Amino acid sequence: MTANAHRALKPGGVFYFNVVDKHKIDNDIFVKHTAKQGENLFSFRSAWSYCGQGEKKTLKLRIEKTHADETLHWNDEHSMVAVSFDELTQLLLPYFDVHIFEHDYEKITPRNSTSGNAIFACVKN
Repeated sequence: MTANAHRALKPGGVFYFNVVDKHKIDNDIFVKHTAKQGENLFSFRSAWSYCGQGEKKTLKLRIEKTHADETLHWNDEHSMVAVSFDELTQLLLPYFDVHIFEHDYEKITPRNSTSGNAIFACVKN
């Protein structure tokens, strides 16, 4: 991944993405949002899952659509590579200057040491 991203960018190009540190995943925490469209109520739920060892984490998704007295459910799971922020930084450093920020939708701030969700901004060397 890192070599391909590096080749695709011009000098000074930026590669950025959101990542979750495998050591900070709490399998009991989830995020839930709702939205209404017409007479339909949609509920979206997502949660990370990590067994505590290995290189696989899972993003679990659940969508519900309620109309009148009927509720439909969809469940999905997406496997992803599990890495820590330190491991990921070491993979990126040969190719990029790495900057890590808090995952905050309202502002960009430096990452604090306890956060498990961050935005990595990588500038091609």
